[in-house]
Amino acid sequence: LGFVANPGPLLGWGLDVDAEVARGATWISITAAGRNSDRVGFGDDVAASAGLVARDADGLPVFVGDAIADPLTGLAAAALALTAPGRLHDVCMTGVVAATLDGSPGGPATGPVAPPRARPVPGPAPLPGADTAAVMAELGIPWHC
Repeated sequence: LGFVANPGPLLGWGLDVDAEVARGATWISITAAGRNSDRVGFGDDVAASAGLVARDADGLPVFVGDAIADPLTGLAAAALALTAPGRLHDVCMTGVVAATLDGSPGGPATGPVAPPRARPVPGPAPLPGADTAAVMAELGIPWHC
């Protein structure tokens, strides 16, 4: 089971999505707008672009939920992997969110909309690539920095 949008990095590691699928692998590709799109997105902007918005007292759009597109898409991807194995699945986050909506316009937000707030950082993040060698070794793929 693999997860990737852009095949370039995988080819550099010797992984060919089409060849893996031809051998029977189930491959899940999760993107903002589909494998043929260059659009990049994350949960909140993908959900809003799909139409999942409410309106504040001034009629301005506000996010609904907190990164709800991510878990919805993950559930859809898991269902595809379980019910239709051995295929390449192009899972578009915008499409998944849009499919959950009934087409009615976003209504007013109930109650006040809280302003964003900073959250404390629990500690330093590892440097980029710090765990790559260990992950590649676990996958049995030779890795040389």
